[in-house]
Amino acid sequence: MIVSFIVFTGKELFTYLMKDAAERTDTLVTGMVPELKGAALTFHSFFRRRIFNKNGIFFLRSFLKNTARFAEDEIIKAKEKGNSDITLLFSNAAMLYFEPSSVLMWRKRYGVKTALYFLDGCDSFYGRDAHDAVKAGCFDRVFTFSKDDAERYGFEYNDCYFSIPYIRDEPDTGKNDGVFFWGSDGGRRKKAEALFKNLSETGIKVKMGICYTQGDGERIPGITYDKPMEYEDMIAAEAGSAVIADITGSYSTGVSLRYYEAVALGKKLLTDNKRVKDMRLYTPEQIICVDDMHDISGEITEKLMAPFTPVSYNGEFSPVHLLDRLM
Repeated sequence: MIVSFIVFTGKELFTYLMKDAAERTDTLVTGMVPELKGAALTFHSFFRRRIFNKNGIFFLRSFLKNTARFAEDEIIKAKEKGNSDITLLFSNAAMLYFEPSSVLMWRKRYGVKTALYFLDGCDSFYGRDAHDAVKAGCFDRVFTFSKDDAERYGFEYNDCYFSIPYIRDEPDTGKNDGVFFWGSDGGRRKKAEALFKNLSETGIKVKMGICYTQGDGERIPGITYDKPMEYEDMIAAEAGSAVIADITGSYSTGVSLRYYEAVALGKKLLTDNKRVKDMRLYTPEQIICVDDMHDISGEITEKLMAPFTPVSYNGEFSPVHLLDRLM
């Protein structure tokens, strides 16, 4: 196989979203290193601070050198197979594991092209290291899911980050039953709880989970709290629901994956994110946009449960289109 693209995802979810690209014969998709969670994430974040980097913490430097060595081995193997035109594509999450100096060195030593894609906002935890690398001149091209960041920083806007999801054979799959929401608090808890109460009172079934809750507030019976759900489990739950709910939080800077999932799965989406109206394949019958999750009118609840014809999805958001732009 002649490799033209090496994609470093850096995060399990991003590897899943790139699976369409991994099926190409000219592309290697690798998570490279395990996703940091819990104490490991806190540890890594703390010692990534510039004051510690400047003073040279030994074990952090060793960690980053090891990940760089693994990445360089992939570049060397690809070069040995005879391809002189290789593009390294990094997610913003992957840049937690690489120093800008390594990327700059690979460009000079091996003549590779480099590109970056943001699936988080530039100012988020998972975006800051990548943005620093952009400022250091590490990349030939930079893409982002956020139109706000594209306009603010001059990046290229791209909406092709979503592979057709794998749906496990679950008992509830295909039932088209009720409304589904599962997500972190992040300033969304009150809106989510209000939505749950409102819809439940009208007789609409709601399956809802709120994770990493902030504060001690009253817990609403029927809502699952602080129990994260694996992504494939979430996809299976969405496939068994009639409506996917998408609620903006304090850190929302663009259209979330819930939009892509609703379109790909042929589900309705209930959202308070006005940005969806500018997305490809948007139709008001399928994508129901409201001003306030606290105030869902009878007209909206009727629209949620009304029959509709899903928009036809033919892989328009697949990451293979991003690779085509890089060719």
